[in-house]
Amino acid sequence: MLFGLAAVPVVFAVGAGIDLADVVSAKQRAQIAMDAAALAANTQTFGLSAEDISTRARAAFDANFASDRVSVSDFQAVSDGEGTVEVTASVSVPTSFAPLVGIDQFTFDIVSETRVGEASFDVVMVLDNSGSMGGTKIETLKVSAKDLAATLLEANSVGTMPDRVKIGVVPFTAFVNVGADNANASWLDVNGLSPVNANNMDTTGVSRLALFDQISGVSWQGCVEARPYPYDVNDAAASDSEPNSLYVPQFAPDEPDEGGYYAWGNWYSYRYSNNWIDDDGGSCSTSISEIGETGHDLKQKRVCKYDNAYLSTYDNGVSRGPNYGCKTQAITPLTTSKSTVEYAVNSMVANGYTNIHQGVVWGWRALSPQEPLAGGRPTGDPAYPGHRRIMILMTDGANTYEWYDRNPNVSKYNAYGYVTEGRTDTTYSSSVVHTTMNARTAEACTNAKTLGDVEIYTIAFQVSDQTTIDMLEDCATKPSMAYKSESNSELTVAFSQIAKEITRLRVSR
Repeated sequence: MLFGLAAVPVVFAVGAGIDLADVVSAKQRAQIAMDAAALAANTQTFGLSAEDISTRARAAFDANFASDRVSVSDFQAVSDGEGTVEVTASVSVPTSFAPLVGIDQFTFDIVSETRVGEASFDVVMVLDNSGSMGGTKIETLKVSAKDLAATLLEANSVGTMPDRVKIGVVPFTAFVNVGADNANASWLDVNGLSPVNANNMDTTGVSRLALFDQISGVSWQGCVEARPYPYDVNDAAASDSEPNSLYVPQFAPDEPDEGGYYAWGNWYSYRYSNNWIDDDGGSCSTSISEIGETGHDLKQKRVCKYDNAYLSTYDNGVSRGPNYGCKTQAITPLTTSKSTVEYAVNSMVANGYTNIHQGVVWGWRALSPQEPLAGGRPTGDPAYPGHRRIMILMTDGANTYEWYDRNPNVSKYNAYGYVTEGRTDTTYSSSVVHTTMNARTAEACTNAKTLGDVEIYTIAFQVSDQTTIDMLEDCATKPSMAYKSESNSELTVAFSQIAKEITRLRVSR
């Protein structure tokens, strides 16, 4: 009898423990599902009705919490219209042993609140516009880039921070275009001080812009050369007191009308792609008839031929002329205007060669709060707590410096000038020069991350060169931020995923 009397509370205690374990387990699972519901409800809520938000939340909750025994009541999701969504519900768990003492179920309330992260964002899309991006590739890129911009800029429509997100666009090919409206900028070499200014032409003390002023029919398109190393891998301010730091306007020299050399009794002509005015034209008073490399240098370096010259061209000297190879749209500085970003993206054209290095370093400068672009917001500003700088770098190929078959310049004109200038390497080896370009790209990535507080996403779009793939993976801030897209559809997915990661929500309660 005593054992029977003692067994009753023991059995009840064991049963109560089982019921309590069921309740704790149900509450944990319900809270996880509720957090998922709050996150789902707070994804792109702008323009949704209260009913739509609640429906979205309930669908996410049910997908993550299923139980035949547990009932959910009073479920609701409420958005305050400023980036916060609160989801609440009551959960009832039936008991197995507690009914012995009149308790049929345990009921508890659960709540989850999500808030759009408090950080502000400066985001720059650095996009390959080289000729290999032609056809469906560039059209897919345009759609993907515009979708990303729309997703990110939507955050400006919610809450009290209308400039929470700013977006810029840096198209790149062999050059990057900083915009012809910067012709009088203090950071541009308007006085011919940079040692790069006089390369290929006898222009000591005469700026490239002054040469443009002498020629009728063309004007400076806006492209600039790379600064001498190490200024080509950093964001150091430009100053006349340090000529190497100045940005030199592009001016592709008029290459000789003709030239060549005799060897073994035969005449071998040089091949030129950018011969656009008469070598003896302008105000030149003498004629140059020398052949070989001496004749080449004399003809290419003389500047009298530009004086009062006229260039009849349909594309401002881009296909042949002083703007040779400047085929990209100008950089679009950071902006909150969706239409401005869409216009910039829609204007992109696939044409030219690939210089990833210049894309990276100008992407960093577009995010910087100092000149030349000065559009970025400084970190540490109390008006923008947790501010983040983000670069999205997309390319479909390897760094390229186009070679001539037979020419004293060795290469075509590029952001580093001609290969013979030795700004990438002095051996004139194609493989070595491209290795140097990769090294400069890598160094610019590292400097942007460590010195510029820039987070970098990379997208290798149908890239077959393993060296380039490895370089892009190392350039990304972490491995998960390096994407490889083997098809147009995968490129779209990559941009969409990056947009989601940048605008990720956080559970605040």
